[in-house]
Amino acid sequence: MERRCHWRIGHWLNGRLGGGTLAEVVAALLRDHGFDDFDVSEVSGDLLGYVQGDIASARSLIEPLLEAFQIDAIEDAGLRRFRSRMRASLPALPVEILVDRQDEPLWQETRGHDSDFAAEALVSFYDLDLDYEQASARSHRVA
Repeated sequence: MERRCHWRIGHWLNGRLGGGTLAEVVAALLRDHGFDDFDVSEVSGDLLGYVQGDIASARSLIEPLLEAFQIDAIEDAGLRRFRSRMRASLPALPVEILVDRQDEPLWQETRGHDSDFAAEALVSFYDLDLDYEQASARSHRVA
């Protein structure tokens, strides 16, 4: 994390985290603000860089990361836990379809009627090329 804001020209004199995982950045922000009772073990993702231009609270620095990377912050018995929503899934199950079963086809495709599927998709995201401004894209199926 760079505090001198000269990261575009490569001045990393005081920077400790030039690039790292999102968990490392969140942990560094919390430690810098005097927090030691937290758990970031369930946070996943990489962060290319993070600039702290002014003096700010831990909350004001971490909240944009939580929103952009879909991370939940939970307080559990005085411990601050951070968890990526993308990791909130069930344990992996064995895939039995990789085994050829006797008297069953190796591949089967079922086609549905066009009215069974969505006609439009709308996606909202944070655009890396526009300094993480919120953007959206829409796709419409022409029948």
